[in-house]
Amino acid sequence: MNGANGAAPAPSRPDPRFELRGVRVPRHTLTPELAFEVGVSDDSGLQVLTISLAVQIAIEPGGVRYDAATRERLVELLGEPERTGTLGSATRTIAWKRVDVLVQPFRGKTAVEVPVPCDYDAEVAATAYFSALPRGRVPLVFHFNGGVYYEGEDGRLQIVQLPWEESPTYRMPVAAWREAIAAHYPHRRWLAAGEDTVERLRRYKLERGLPTYEAALEHLLDGAVSSSSRYARGTRQGAIG
Repeated sequence: MNGANGAAPAPSRPDPRFELRGVRVPRHTLTPELAFEVGVSDDSGLQVLTISLAVQIAIEPGGVRYDAATRERLVELLGEPERTGTLGSATRTIAWKRVDVLVQPFRGKTAVEVPVPCDYDAEVAATAYFSALPRGRVPLVFHFNGGVYYEGEDGRLQIVQLPWEESPTYRMPVAAWREAIAAHYPHRRWLAAGEDTVERLRRYKLERGLPTYEAALEHLLDGAVSSSSRYARGTRQGAIG
């Protein structure tokens, strides 16, 4: 039953809501990193002591329109596009990161910065997706979970669990990811390889007096292209003869 003034009773526990406000590239980090600003609001009027926040971030590429060159780069990762030029709403979600942060004490409203390290391994699905986009925005979804510690009406410490229902979206400028990567790995890409493969490449490099692994890879690729061209010429000549 409502009070004498007809107002609804105040909530008995916090019910935080989250909003993505933006992203920045932190300076002087040891590895590439992005920092997302997340607004937190709660209408209960209670004192929130902290929120132990678990954040899962994923990419939702389905339904986005891409140009022809970008679609070609994404085929290996997401499959052939539909006739409309989109990848379809059923395209799988790409998991990116899971990070944990603590929210400062607040009553009503506050903000928290979520630091997200960025991989640069070309075989990581999220990295492959970011690398395929020359410009534009990345469709992200944030899932929030964790424990809310607050001061109850009797002054005692209380805790309530956040459900996974809080899932705001954010379209991140891919330029932010590129800026973070370029600050640490300008004009470089990383590929994972097994120990045996690396050892074979090392021997190839030494046997031919090549200065770097990159030079060894270029030598191998140039040789493969030359062999392919000679094979193609031989096939054409055989057909003519």
